[in-house]
Amino acid sequence: MPHTPGPWKVLDYTSLNPKKGYFAIVTAEDSAAHIADVFPFGARRGGYDRAFEDHATNAKMLASSATMFSLLNRVLSEGTELPSSLVKEIRNTLSKIEP
Repeated sequence: MPHTPGPWKVLDYTSLNPKKGYFAIVTAEDSAAHIADVFPFGARRGGYDRAFEDHATNAKMLASSATMFSLLNRVLSEGTELPSSLVKEIRNTLSKIEP
């Protein structure tokens, strides 16, 4: 599956300039490869205007996604007992991500 392996982490650059700072999602390695950015300042195209804390949480969720993706696949492959409706929902969600 072609994606940058986790774990990922968040680098907080908002303290440098709260009106123009951002959160960077990068690999957790020493050489920290760039994955994505979250920009918490101002209203964005489409009328979205979220609280600063929402952006911080979104960045943390993005940073955890590679690990969560691996864990979900592991749960499914190891046959861990889960309610069938939950397994179906996990498989459906993963099918939208996997090629």
